[in-house]
Amino acid sequence: MMGPDPPPVSVPGAEIVWVPVVRLDLIKGSSLRVLAKLEESDSIAFTSPRGPRMLREDSEASLVYGRLKSLMRSRRKAVVGPQTGRALEESFGLSWDIMPRKYRGEELAEELVKSGSKKVVIARSKMGERAITEVLKRSGVVFHDIPVYEATIDWRGVRKAATLIDNRVIDVIAFTSSTIARTVCRTLGGSVPGSSLVIAIGPTTSRAVRMECGVEPVVPENFNYDYLVKKAVSLCRNA
Repeated sequence: MMGPDPPPVSVPGAEIVWVPVVRLDLIKGSSLRVLAKLEESDSIAFTSPRGPRMLREDSEASLVYGRLKSLMRSRRKAVVGPQTGRALEESFGLSWDIMPRKYRGEELAEELVKSGSKKVVIARSKMGERAITEVLKRSGVVFHDIPVYEATIDWRGVRKAATLIDNRVIDVIAFTSSTIARTVCRTLGGSVPGSSLVIAIGPTTSRAVRMECGVEPVVPENFNYDYLVKKAVSLCRNA
């Protein structure tokens, strides 16, 4: 497993090796920009659990947490999946209004369009995928894409992951983002050992794996971290 956060679930009888290959840094003052744009918007969207958490952290540091929470209460709150919904509730004590059936950015954008949203604030990573904004743009929805955190590559972790894969210590390689997939695959020289199974958390990450590693990854039915871990363990047991 490679990502900024350790696996949220444990599976008896399986060893999960977690290698952090990115570091997440809060973008200071981002909550002020979110607050200003949310005043003129009808919805706010989160594409990962880190969005609400980072937004809360910065809003507390900027002394606008109460104002932001009050404003969010009167706006549509869209989340990409259950973990993001839990993060929203834990961070702001608010429930989500919109969650897509498939946990993907494109699906989230389509649900926002169906809900009648006209102006949307997206609080997410600086390296967020374009899928959600492309759907909103095509549908004529005005959006403010505001980065609340940024991901920095941890090259020490990347090299560790590449060494584990090269030495065939790992049976199943799980990529949790397209950025991680591109970085690790390039470090491996554009390929992975033939005996390794690869799993990608969703279509965007899957495309990155195909392009950069030259293999066809398994894509789980549900695009969330919990399901990814369980699917990876299942593949490992059947390998």
